[in-house]
Amino acid sequence: MVPKSRNKFNARSVVGRDGERYDSLVEAEYGELLGLQQRAGDIRGYIVHPVVDMMIGVNHKWRLDFKVWNPYGDSWYVDVKGVETPRFRQNLRWWKQLEIAPLIVVKRVALMRFEITHAVGVDGINIP
Repeated sequence: MVPKSRNKFNARSVVGRDGERYDSLVEAEYGELLGLQQRAGDIRGYIVHPVVDMMIGVNHKWRLDFKVWNPYGDSWYVDVKGVETPRFRQNLRWWKQLEIAPLIVVKRVALMRFEITHAVGVDGINIP
C-alpha cells in the first residue's frame, strides 16, 4: 500500500492491494478483508465508495465506504470509522429516519479485526 496525502485525522489516502484508492489504511484493510470474503464465497461482491442520495428537503449525498452483497442477493452499506464526527452522527440520524437501506458502521479493534458499532435495518440479513 502506497501512502498519499493526509487529512485532518492523520489518515493517509492509500492504494490497496486490489488497486482501489482508499481514504485510510483502516479502510484499505477492511477492503482487503472483503476481498478475502469474496474469494472464500462468503460475499458475492462489493463496490468502493458508493454515493447515496438522502432527500431531506435538500439534496444531500453521503459517500460511504462500501456496498456489499451476500451470496443470497441481500445488500448493505458499510462505513469504516475511526472518529465519529458531528457530521457523521447527523448522517446516521437521517439514515435511521429515512430507512434508506441496511447499514453497518465498523471500527477496527485489531489487525484485520473489526467490530460493528452501529447497525441500522440489518434484521434478517446474513452478514458474515
